Amino acid sequence: MTAPGVLLAHDRPHIVRTVRHILQADGFEVVEVPDGQAARAHLDDPKIRAFVLDVGLPKVPGYELAAEIRRRELDRVVILVASVYRRTAYKRRPTRLYGADDYVEVHHLCDQLPRKLRAHLRLGEGRLSGEQQRAGADALRVEGDRRLGEADLRRLATLLVADMVLYNGDRILPARTTAEAQRAVADDLTETARLLEQVGAVEGRAGRTQAQGLVRQAFRELMQTMGRAQDDASEALAGPPPGAEEGA
Repeated sequence: MTAPGVLLAHDRPHIVRTVRHILQADGFEVVEVPDGQAARAHLDDPKIRAFVLDVGLPKVPGYELAAEIRRRELDRVVILVASVYRRTAYKRRPTRLYGADDYVEVHHLCDQLPRKLRAHLRLGEGRLSGEQQRAGADALRVEGDRRLGEADLRRLATLLVADMVLYNGDRILPARTTAEAQRAVADDLTETARLLEQVGAVEGRAGRTQAQGLVRQAFRELMQTMGRAQDDASEALAGPPPGAEEGA
């Protein structure tokens, strides 16, 4: 029996190596790519039955790829990966996934992902041991936070915004414009800016203003990629998100 093909799109080599080892041990054939553009080149590959896409992929975000797969009615399973391992106020169980079939948080790629792939592909029981899953989960938990520590502020803002957007599909999908989407998630944008301040170790009013600006820019760019109109966005995004000046 041919091993089912899975495309794993992530920009962190250590995460890719760990997850590849787990998936191969569970009977999958893994194709690795570092960004969304490379992932897009495999959309028509008949050997790929499932796409595992980090939401914060460089070049083309996972959301856009998921939407493209659905628009083209390709018979593929799509699982989005939450970019950031952090407990934050904006994290809630997603109810709408931008066309994807499922999602998994980065620190659960070694235990939940194999089970979810098997369920969506209607495969039998896996063969991973509990010890293999625990070892992989421990490695990814460390790597998830390391990814934050090594990113520059602009890339970090992109990762945090992409992560936040995953948990807000029910609010963002109905929005026709970037401004509507921004208003729908204003509180979570504020939380994201605060997290950027914390993780990026920026301090004072100048650091807060920088974090707010980077988060707004990352959100605007992601909404544009996802097809939200920009006609009324400039005014809505010109100032800090509501509540951002609390505690200044």
